[in-house]
Amino acid sequence: MVQLRIIPETETVCAELRNISRHGVALLTQTFAEPGSYVSFYFGGSRIYGQVRHCRFTRVGFVIGARVTDVFHDDGQLASALKL
Repeated sequence: MVQLRIIPETETVCAELRNISRHGVALLTQTFAEPGSYVSFYFGGSRIYGQVRHCRFTRVGFVIGARVTDVFHDDGQLASALKL
């Protein structure tokens, strides 16, 4: 579980991290995210930012697919992909 921020909102929503790769993530949440908008969440020692590619409604909630755009590691290093 992660706390997902759908930018420009300031509040976070609970989301389940369903899948993660070097350049993308899939999240399950109860909140719709407009394709083209940006999301951020903290995972594995990094603040991850992504652009929503799709958000589809399923019987268990909204599945968000996002392309990773930036990764800020706790040590201050910036990356454009996750180190998996």
